[in-house]
Amino acid sequence: MANARTQFDALASALQQHSEATQGLLAGRACLSFEGEAFLVLYRENVAFRLAGSALTQALALAGASSFDPMKPDDRNAIAPGWVLVPVAHWPSWEHYAQEAMRCVRLAHTQNLSWQVPPPPPDPVDAVPPSSAQSLSDRAAAAMKSGFGFDLKQDV
Repeated sequence: MANARTQFDALASALQQHSEATQGLLAGRACLSFEGEAFLVLYRENVAFRLAGSALTQALALAGASSFDPMKPDDRNAIAPGWVLVPVAHWPSWEHYAQEAMRCVRLAHTQNLSWQVPPPPPDPVDAVPPSSAQSLSDRAAAAMKSGFGFDLKQDV
């Protein structure tokens, strides 16, 4: 397996050829940015991505991945919204997350984008059990007996 720097350089080269990404430094670390906003940072043998929505949730679910602050990378309590550090063990998925990060930062320039981890979907509501034949029959008989809710003397 190639080292993280080699993988980062390959990602950087591809993104710079096919998008408006530029390579630079963020707090002394190699990064890629779009219109001055970093979205990918090399940190030791890992890469941090700035993601939103389901991509952020998926990246945080990877084994060893964690929230990250590129300005305070050694402070595990410091968290910058949207940033996730993905270990080198997941380098095959780095290209996917790099493209997602580029998409997210582009989108953030044209609309309000939340960098917060989205809330989990609500728990499924227990479905109402299907009616039995007897209960349907009882309800139909009660409806017919009541005139289907109409006062037949007044409606005629």
